[in-house]
Amino acid sequence: MGHDRGDCMSIIHSSEDEEGYSRSIFWMKNHRGIFGETTASRKIVSDDTDQQFWAEDELSSSDSRPIVFKHKRRHSVAHRNRTYRSRSRLNRTSSSSSYLSNAKIPPVRRRRKLQSISLEEELKRNPELKKSDIQILQDWCAKQPHLPKIADNELARFLHSNYYRIEPTKNTIDTFYTVRTHVPEFFSNRDPLGNKDLRSMFQTAAYMPLPDETPEGYKIIYGRLINYDPSAYVYNDAMKYWNMVCDLWMTTEGTMKGHIILVDLAGLAFGHTGRLSPMGIKKFLYYLQEGLPVRLKGLHFTNSVPVMEIILGMMKPFMKKELMEILHIHSTPESVAKHIPLDILPYESGGKAGSLMELHEKNIKWLETHRAWFLEDEAKGRVNESLRPGKGKSATDLFGVEGSFKKLDID
Repeated sequence: MGHDRGDCMSIIHSSEDEEGYSRSIFWMKNHRGIFGETTASRKIVSDDTDQQFWAEDELSSSDSRPIVFKHKRRHSVAHRNRTYRSRSRLNRTSSSSSYLSNAKIPPVRRRRKLQSISLEEELKRNPELKKSDIQILQDWCAKQPHLPKIADNELARFLHSNYYRIEPTKNTIDTFYTVRTHVPEFFSNRDPLGNKDLRSMFQTAAYMPLPDETPEGYKIIYGRLINYDPSAYVYNDAMKYWNMVCDLWMTTEGTMKGHIILVDLAGLAFGHTGRLSPMGIKKFLYYLQEGLPVRLKGLHFTNSVPVMEIILGMMKPFMKKELMEILHIHSTPESVAKHIPLDILPYESGGKAGSLMELHEKNIKWLETHRAWFLEDEAKGRVNESLRPGKGKSATDLFGVEGSFKKLDID
């Protein structure tokens, strides 16, 4: 490409980024750019969704700034790691540009194949789990052409969650995949790097499995707002994020003795109630109670505030007796400690497990590392209603008509 109209450019750095792009950085003074506009009036944004979407979106507003040109080339991970180390040394030693010394270039993230718990490991963990029961479910699945292919270790999780009862397990399997197909607002477009709405939610709430467990061996999935502005909270994106964490957690951990949901209500305000909908709550609670292959031992809300009563009023019509019996609302740490050791919670919730933001950042990187798994799950882990024996199902069959709820009046 030619650079006319008096463009003054010089190459100050050339390298290759972690995705194998050849990258050249030019320095351009305050002249018209190659796209017919001043460089000071536009932002240079990466089109590579495998990097954090804000990585090249925070350039200086000074009169001089770099322009990055990228040319596609693929290399091995080892080659890209060598390139990254070389670029890091350059950034530490070069004094030619403050931009280079302050550039936010993330390290290489290897594309990890998801490490799930094998059926053999599940059989060792769970003496009640029988290969003959797995075979019964395999035979049943073969007669359900609408279902996706389900691995043996996944069948083990479904069996375990239903205490090895065959018929309830079949219902859970069908509900699990059917809901994920008919609730796209929770289960589609789950790219942790490419979905900007999802990434915005990553900056609004922290949802994560905690590293430690209760004395009973129960494991905890934890949630808390990190941006208290109600306008930043989008319920469907929040549920998408929550379910992504749950999915990856269940897949990598396998069967667990029990599961606890713990939500710290710090920062919850009246304005958040207007961000919820009865239908959205109904969909999530239906999935939680009928389709999620977990042994739920507790649903806890800590740091309760009066506005939680409004939210509970929206939830209770869709909660079964069994869920109501394990629901706990806490207003003091002492109340929480009767059920969950405080030490295993983040600092901000009165525990000793570490900084909330450090745990949160680690969890987001965990999601990003398994991007390929989320994309594959969405492509292959759904039902085909045209192949379902008998009549196919729809969202209306599962949840009723969207507009059938009366308007919620909040005084």
